[in-house]
Amino acid sequence: MVPTSESERDGSSSRMSSRVLGQGDPKPTVSVIMPCHNGQTYVAAAVESVLRQTYTNFEILAVDDGSSDDTPNILRSLAAADPRVITWSQSASGTPAAARNAALPRARGELIAFLDDDDLFHPEKLKRSLVGFDSRPDIQAVFHDHVRFRHDPHEAEAFRFLASRSYVATAGHALEAIGSKWFIGSPDLYRFSSLEYVGIHISAVMVRRKTLLDEPVIFQANLRWGEDLDLWLRLIHRCPIAYCDEALSYYRLTGSGVSSDAREAARGDVLVHEANLARGQGSFTPATFAGIKRRLPKPGSIWDMSKYSVASAAPGGGLTGRRCG
Repeated sequence: MVPTSESERDGSSSRMSSRVLGQGDPKPTVSVIMPCHNGQTYVAAAVESVLRQTYTNFEILAVDDGSSDDTPNILRSLAAADPRVITWSQSASGTPAAARNAALPRARGELIAFLDDDDLFHPEKLKRSLVGFDSRPDIQAVFHDHVRFRHDPHEAEAFRFLASRSYVATAGHALEAIGSKWFIGSPDLYRFSSLEYVGIHISAVMVRRKTLLDEPVIFQANLRWGEDLDLWLRLIHRCPIAYCDEALSYYRLTGSGVSSDAREAARGDVLVHEANLARGQGSFTPATFAGIKRRLPKPGSIWDMSKYSVASAAPGGGLTGRRCG
C-alpha cells in the first residue's frame, strides 16, 4: 500500500506558496529524476507516490532505459494522464547512473530529487525537503531518513534505516541543530561519512541543480554499484548539507538488481573509497586517513581492484570539484 497523508494539497509552506503550479510560477521547482528499466511491477506505484505529493510544483522525468517489458507503455499512460510526468525511451545504458545523467539536462527545476522505479516517496517528501532549503540559502543539499520494506511500507518488519543505526546520536558531533528535527552538517560530517558510513539514500536526497552541474562528473557511469555514494561523498566534502530526522521515502528490498551483487558491491565500495581517500588527504587527520585505508583490500587479495579506476568515466572523475560558493 502506498502511504497517504492527511495534509491538504496546498503545495507548501506559506513562504513557498508562490511556487505552486497555477500560482504564478510556470516552471517546476523540483524535478524528480526516475531511471526505469524493466520495472513494470512497481513503476506505476513509484510514479503515483510522487503524484500524491502535498507540494505540487514538480515534474517527473521518467527515463525508460531500454526496457523489454511493459514499462514504456505504463509510463506513457501515466504521462497522458498527468502533464507533470515526462517520459522518453533510450537504448539500455546498463546503469541507473547513465540514465540519471541523461535526464539532468532536461530538468527544469532548480532542485533535483531522485527515485528508483521500485521505491516510493512519502506524501510530504518534497514539502518537508523544501523547508531545509528555505531555512538557509547556503544549504546545497538536503537528506532524510528512509524506511526499508519488502512488501508494504507499513509491515511489521519495515524499519527506519538511519534511526536503526542511531544516526543522530552517532553522528551528533558532526551535526548542528537548526530547528525541530533539522540539522546541518559541520565540517566533521565529511570525516564521519568517510570513516563510518554515508547516511544518504538515492530516494532520500534533494540537491540544487546548479550544485550538481558544478560537478565534473555527476554519477560515475562506470560504476554499477556505489555511483550515488561517490556523489554524496563529493557533495559532503564541499557543500553545506542539511539533515531532516524524518522518514520521507521508502526503499523496497527486492533481493535483486545490482545492489544484491556481492562482488559488484565490493568493487564499487573499493573504488569509491579509494577515490575519497585521494580527495580528502588534505582534510583528514592521520587517524582518519589510516582508518579509511584499512577498509581497502591489500594488493593481491581477491578483492584487489587496482586495475580499475573510479576516475575513468571522464576527466576529473569526481576526484576534484569546486567548492560551493
